Amino acid sequence: PRWWGVKPKLDQITWNVGDPELQAKAYVNDELDAVDLQATTYRAARGTGTIQRAAGVEWSQVTLNGGRGPLRDPKVRQAVAHAIDRGPIASRAAKALGAPAAPLGSLLLVPGQKGYRDSSAPIAYAPDQAEKLLGEAGYVKGADGMFAKDGEPLTLTLPVPEGTPTNKVRATAVAGDLRKVGIAVTLRPVPAATFFDDVVIPLDFDLVTFVRRASPFPLTAAKPLFFPLDSAQNYTGLATPRLGTGFDTVLGTLDDELRLKRVAKLDEWLFDDASVIPLAVTPVVVGVRKGLVNYGAAQFEQPDWTSVGFVKKASKRD
Repeated sequence: PRWWGVKPKLDQITWNVGDPELQAKAYVNDELDAVDLQATTYRAARGTGTIQRAAGVEWSQVTLNGGRGPLRDPKVRQAVAHAIDRGPIASRAAKALGAPAAPLGSLLLVPGQKGYRDSSAPIAYAPDQAEKLLGEAGYVKGADGMFAKDGEPLTLTLPVPEGTPTNKVRATAVAGDLRKVGIAVTLRPVPAATFFDDVVIPLDFDLVTFVRRASPFPLTAAKPLFFPLDSAQNYTGLATPRLGTGFDTVLGTLDDELRLKRVAKLDEWLFDDASVIPLAVTPVVVGVRKGLVNYGAAQFEQPDWTSVGFVKKASKRD
């Protein structure tokens, strides 16, 4: 009663909490007016109401631990990057949501943000280049088609949280691509509940894949992912000095046009470092029942709840 703004169209809003499958079922059964959809629920809900899509904020990636083992060598990290075919991974993720493939070409911005451009040429899919880089790093390909150095096979571990089918599919695809060029990957199941605390944060991996979330303040959010070394969000095992300087320079640039040029250059430096490989952006997908207006899929915007409501049904006299 003391609300000072525009009078809302709705008297009340009810949120029903449940797992994604239960929410999708409730939406189909006319028990919800709108529902956020995931890859596992899109197919069940797509025939009901309207499916809205927006540019995504969540992006999948592979993090390389450059602080130990073979991946300390930048040539090996670059070889891994060139060996991963990101296109099919992005296609599979998008197809599950009825959306076009969206391979991610930046580590700083996502499509839909001002200044986004594909700067991923330094990690373009190139199996021959991957094998060449491994040779330059001192690895030799054996009769079995796998690389080794000083008698030690080039084997990387990739932990996979149990009970996460999308993560497992992604990890399996990455492992398959690397094996094609002669890099063995061991998929190691780990409990999902302790995946970050026991595996990611203590850097107990060579490779790891999970989903990150983009920020409306992208540069401020991205810096701690790469610099400094003791950042709580830096899981790369690296802190290349020029990246620290690059982030400080970009964050201190006030001219919009110059800042975006420097963002693109910083992206190139990040790809040269090859410590994080972006895979795909997951679109925002929302099922909206017919008649509900001013609510639906959006990238960073939040709904104006005073304008959300239902289209008034016309009477027979109208």
